[in-house]
Amino acid sequence: MPAACGLKICTHQWIDDRGIAAVAEPAVRQSRTEGMQAHRRAAEIRLRPEEIDEITSGKRD
Repeated sequence: MPAACGLKICTHQWIDDRGIAAVAEPAVRQSRTEGMQAHRRAAEIRLRPEEIDEITSGKRD
């Protein structure tokens, strides 16, 4: 189908606690390296939800 048709496909992925444990820390490191702080925060919140206030305050940026 040509891109000009205006159709946009959105996908959603779900991850369980085991998946979070496997990918969140590398995602935090890569996001920090690339300067993508919102992505880093999202991964860090999933990894350590009890630290959400500190993560979202910008202290780790």
